[in-house]
Amino acid sequence: MKKQVIMGVALLALGSAVTQASAEEQAVEMGGVGVTGKKDKQPVYSATTVPASASATVEEFSREDIQSIAPASVYDIAALSPGARVEFQGRKGMNALQLRGGDTVGIILDGVYIPWSQASRIMAQFPVDAIESVRIVRDSSAVTLGPFVAFSPAMSHDNVPSPGLGSSNQGFMVITTKKGKGPELGGIAEYGSLDTRNFQLYHGNSKGPFSYRMVGTASGTSGRAGWNNAANNLSLLLNGNYDSTALKADFLIYYANGRREIQRSTKDSTAYTSLWNYDPLESLQIALNLHKPWNAVHTTSLSYARGRVTDDEYLKSSTSTTIPQAVRQEDQVETWHLWHVAATENNRLTGGFQAFLWKSPTGQFFYEGVPRKEDLFSGYLQDEYKFNNRLTLDGGVRVDTKLIEQGSDKYSPLQATNKKIENEWQQPAISMSIGSSYQLNEQHKLLARMGYTRQEADTFLATVGNKTLNTEERFKYEAGVEASYHPAFNPSVTLFLYDINNFAYSAATGGSGSSVYNIYDTANIIRKGVETSVKGSLPWGFGYHAGYSYITTNRGDTNKVMPHHNVSLRLSHQIGGLESNLILNYVGPYENNFLSVGNIYRPAGEYTRVDLNVSYSFKLDKAQLRATVYGRNLLDDRYVTIAGWQDQGITCGAKLEVAF
Repeated sequence: MKKQVIMGVALLALGSAVTQASAEEQAVEMGGVGVTGKKDKQPVYSATTVPASASATVEEFSREDIQSIAPASVYDIAALSPGARVEFQGRKGMNALQLRGGDTVGIILDGVYIPWSQASRIMAQFPVDAIESVRIVRDSSAVTLGPFVAFSPAMSHDNVPSPGLGSSNQGFMVITTKKGKGPELGGIAEYGSLDTRNFQLYHGNSKGPFSYRMVGTASGTSGRAGWNNAANNLSLLLNGNYDSTALKADFLIYYANGRREIQRSTKDSTAYTSLWNYDPLESLQIALNLHKPWNAVHTTSLSYARGRVTDDEYLKSSTSTTIPQAVRQEDQVETWHLWHVAATENNRLTGGFQAFLWKSPTGQFFYEGVPRKEDLFSGYLQDEYKFNNRLTLDGGVRVDTKLIEQGSDKYSPLQATNKKIENEWQQPAISMSIGSSYQLNEQHKLLARMGYTRQEADTFLATVGNKTLNTEERFKYEAGVEASYHPAFNPSVTLFLYDINNFAYSAATGGSGSSVYNIYDTANIIRKGVETSVKGSLPWGFGYHAGYSYITTNRGDTNKVMPHHNVSLRLSHQIGGLESNLILNYVGPYENNFLSVGNIYRPAGEYTRVDLNVSYSFKLDKAQLRATVYGRNLLDDRYVTIAGWQDQGITCGAKLEVAF
């Protein structure tokens, strides 16, 4: 019934559309650009626009930036954003991205909101050559992007590799795929160390108001011998756009089918004997976005998206010859988003409603066999006003309300007496923010933001003494400056402070092996830090982009499990068709005891990863070609982000791209 009601309201809002003048697409200045200095431009009705006062907290990687980085996955891109922390573990949810000391990150792919329970399994294999841009929004200031409340505490707390560092989505990674802009046909062939291969064919075209692009990719790796980290993946990506004065629309279909082994740990971890894998591992993501311009000011938009991940999980042990039975897993989320934008020359007002219908009918990760179903209903309002060519003010509010239709009272596989939750509403989570940007002069822009969030702890969490956790409140403050002195020197700096009351953290663990879970308590924490960036283009074809972030808290136990320093550096040089790029990423030391033998805190981080690639672009008859050789982790550092799981070390390869 809920789906029919949502669909009826949404279609009614668009059904009365009449053919009137289109809303003019306005350029929206975005933050964080690459060495090229290019800025993203979005239509005025975009739901992923952030206020001008938050521009310093947005790191954008353009198509050219991504090509120069030569990443193995989208996580290699995200790791270069100040304040970002990428982690890997050989467990059922493998990949994780966190910001500003541990807050979780929502992932949005062409309008599809992908919860961590899905992203942790599939996004590492998403074809990066199909990506147009990646934007890392380091704070939850943009209330239009997505929910601040995560689905199922099993995902937002108990299975996150560094649990208890953040209780909700406090940032977003927005991924936009390449669109068809005219006749194009091409392919990519890549081969590297560890029998790593990547083959891609793509085709796109446009005719009148319609354009499309489709990409087929076959990729895989044999992994290191004895590491249990082989993988292969076949995927098809299709997107399209329709652009007329009466209606604007776009769609996405992404399907992937493959197999992924779950990397084996070292003897530092209690998971050392685990030889797990997903076979098959399937994903289907679809999205449809409709935009109706009523006139030059008003535009109403409707978005529908559906994401689904299914797999057969095999939990094999190195100490047993028994062939395990497949454990079926299914995770899906359905999203409706209806919003309206009223934009004039000086003001942009946005209001909307979102509904996220999430379920895991087979049971989630370490709670197989116990169905979970949650619905999240959200409303938001955001306004940004430009007083003159210098001053802008903005404010926004968002409310997320969760309905647990089906679930268990405590996330603890060993608590056999758990009651089952049915149709229980959680307390609403509220987020508010205000911000301002001021163009001091031609060179300097001043930025300031204040935010407040209030969120109840989910009843799912296992807690110390089985007590009820108090409401978490966050008071967030930011101040920054962006400077544009010269094409060769463009710095920015942001200072932030989070005053968090009743911060949920992992105080202990229960269970063992595949049934381990976290037990939570709360504490008052002050988290503060600085994020800096500087970029520029230099003479003789050189360019650079450097970033640094520092974060600390007033709580020792929290401080020791997070890296305080993060440095990134991209150096580029181009002469004619020859381009070379050096990428460096340093992560400071910290400790981790997730599944650690004896629950001992073990060293993690404190590594410097150096990547290098050289490419040459040339023409052959009517074909445009680009040949690239690359090396990743050239220092062969077997660094650890989660106790027991090492990076696989130095790899190298070659890649040939052909376009007609």
